[in-house]
Amino acid sequence: MIRLSRRLECAIDMVPPGHPVLDVGCDHAFTSIALVEREKCPFCVASDVRPGPLLAAEKNIRQAGLTGKIKTVLADGIPKDIGGIFSVLRSDRDGEAEETERMHCTSGSEGGRLPGAAAVITGMGGMLIVRILEEAGPCLDFFDTLVLSPQSEPDRVRRCISELHFKIVDERMVKEDGKYYTMILCIRGEGGPLSEKEALYGPILTGNRAPILHEYLRKQRDVLSGIREELRAHGLDGSPRYAEVGELLEVTDEALQDY
Repeated sequence: MIRLSRRLECAIDMVPPGHPVLDVGCDHAFTSIALVEREKCPFCVASDVRPGPLLAAEKNIRQAGLTGKIKTVLADGIPKDIGGIFSVLRSDRDGEAEETERMHCTSGSEGGRLPGAAAVITGMGGMLIVRILEEAGPCLDFFDTLVLSPQSEPDRVRRCISELHFKIVDERMVKEDGKYYTMILCIRGEGGPLSEKEALYGPILTGNRAPILHEYLRKQRDVLSGIREELRAHGLDGSPRYAEVGELLEVTDEALQDY
């Protein structure tokens, strides 16, 4: 069985069991393999925009004996034919023909979705995740669950989630090799508006006063204070960047007051 990093273990743990999964930016497909091997999902689609990692993923899938349960797809984001791909995998698993037409992305109706499907998007910047979600169009209708881990600009991701009619139901933070990773679990539904503090540091993480968030906030405050002092030393205390860092410090101090 493949040994995964703490952040990938956390992402897998957040995936609801029993439903098909799309692993976006799958790299070597370790997440997809673990999901199927552990019987967390019946079948998985592993997509990546780069041919090299996808070839490595296919090799790993073959070695794991999971070629019938994991399909690799070369795609930039969510594949446009994800409905048809899910349909074929489901048909192969059940041993009976299904109407692929019913599964295509061209329909945004309830009858055109695969209820319960989840998309896992980790290991990339926040704005790239936002682009992937926004450009998915009707294909996003296939998913009732999103597991996201933005490595930057988490506030943009959290606001995008709300605009796309998903709501945040769980958040976790893990520390690995000195870096902090945030995992966000979303389900279909309407969430309330987010404050600046909630958008930047998470409504669940701040609401639960997570100890690891406290550690992260203190380090983040030190980093931001250092940037502001450096800008001031270079005579840039009137610059837009100085004002931006000051605003981030205010939000960080607000979050720290909860502890």
